[in-house]
Amino acid sequence: MAEMLAISREIILAPTPVDLDAIAALMLWPHDPAQRDQSIKTSRVETGHSIQEFLAADDLRSLTTLAKDALPLALIQKQMPEPFGHGVRSGFYLQRAVASVARGKPETLGKMVKELAAIEPKIRDEKTFANTYWPRYRPVAHFWASAIDFADGGTLPCRAANLLEFLQRAEGYRVLGEKSSTKQAPRPILRSGETVQIDTSLKIEPAILRF
Repeated sequence: MAEMLAISREIILAPTPVDLDAIAALMLWPHDPAQRDQSIKTSRVETGHSIQEFLAADDLRSLTTLAKDALPLALIQKQMPEPFGHGVRSGFYLQRAVASVARGKPETLGKMVKELAAIEPKIRDEKTFANTYWPRYRPVAHFWASAIDFADGGTLPCRAANLLEFLQRAEGYRVLGEKSSTKQAPRPILRSGETVQIDTSLKIEPAILRF
């Protein structure tokens, strides 16, 4: 069963920094729940520390307890460049693939591996992305494709004010990816059984993508 994005209508309308960091953690480490949890814990500590003068005594004690097991922010940031690069590659490929199918001139992953491998941090073996990292990041590639469209000062996944539009665009990429196939491909670009889903009760309408 496909994983569901942990999000609510309240979060969509007024996301906190921790809410946005939780989406970013899923995008960065879709294959590593423990790393995602550690990243979110650090985000909670950093956010709590930034407003500590406004916290009640009980909240301060909870923050101190949480901080004991949290990794330093600098360490989390040090771990990010490699998965960030793989995520950007996955989003870039999804964008190009669905656009090429829509235009009637499908581009295959095989034809794009050299270009994808050159994205920083570069991959030495061009086939590594196709064989290892694309299968790993394919479930969240629609979020990365949307994040690339919303790129703004390095904010991941997007600015708080743009979260609804970010999710709508991600849904647009997901819908297209799950029904589009490149030339001679046995399956669609994205697979509905593994792509991270958004609860249908939230009624996030897929954006209409134009290429």
